[in-house]
Amino acid sequence: MGRRNTNQDNYNQYYGQNGQYNNQYNNQGRYNNQYYNNGRQNKNGQSKQGGKFFNNQYFVPDNHVEEPKKEKNTKNGKLDNIGMDKLKIIMIVLFVILSIMLVITIKVLTSNDSSEEEKDTKVEYQDTRRVGNDVYGYISIPSEWIKLEDSHSVDSVLQYTDVENVYVVSMDVFDKGSKSLEYYADNILNQTVTNGAKNTKVSDNKLDNYDAKVLSGYYEEDGKWFVIWCFITGDNKVHWIGVEAPDQESEYYNIPTTFSLKK
Repeated sequence: MGRRNTNQDNYNQYYGQNGQYNNQYNNQGRYNNQYYNNGRQNKNGQSKQGGKFFNNQYFVPDNHVEEPKKEKNTKNGKLDNIGMDKLKIIMIVLFVILSIMLVITIKVLTSNDSSEEEKDTKVEYQDTRRVGNDVYGYISIPSEWIKLEDSHSVDSVLQYTDVENVYVVSMDVFDKGSKSLEYYADNILNQTVTNGAKNTKVSDNKLDNYDAKVLSGYYEEDGKWFVIWCFITGDNKVHWIGVEAPDQESEYYNIPTTFSLKK
């Protein structure tokens, strides 16, 4: 058996016996213009433009031709991802900060509200009794408190204290003369400073129908706070009533507000 001419077979397969194009393949694809058509003549004797083979074939079916793909810019993609990650982190940090600030604000407002409620709420102590006289006036103190009489007390001052001598209330009175309420209040405040008072201040208030100056401060050496009410009554007398306590928010600071000229 002789050797088969495979080149002839390939030629016949694509172009037919008479050198014509085989319609079976020609109708399924298109020519590759760079290599196959380069230098070949069309029916009118004109040269065809150059092209390339497709997969080592002269032509390929249309449905095998893929659209050109754009190369991904991986560098920009990575940068975009990094930017998004940073933005997410920033948003999370801001959210955490705002949450913390909100919690702190709520706690501060809540504590302020509770402290204001404590200040506005007057604790009523039970079993009180009236002490004083027609010259000094009268106040209400806890019934178990006693009158303080020792060598350290001023003769003209009435003083009462609890049994442990922790809380002390003092009363004094003198003629007004020609001086003003501010004058006497300043003198009393200066005396407390001489005795070692710190953080002193003065405010205006009303005691019943009397204008009053309220003096406050802290005796650092004794570890006690004080509040003194100074006012002038209708009989032209200057009165002052002071309370000393180890705590700044003691209910006993309200004792001066129980003052009256009559028992």
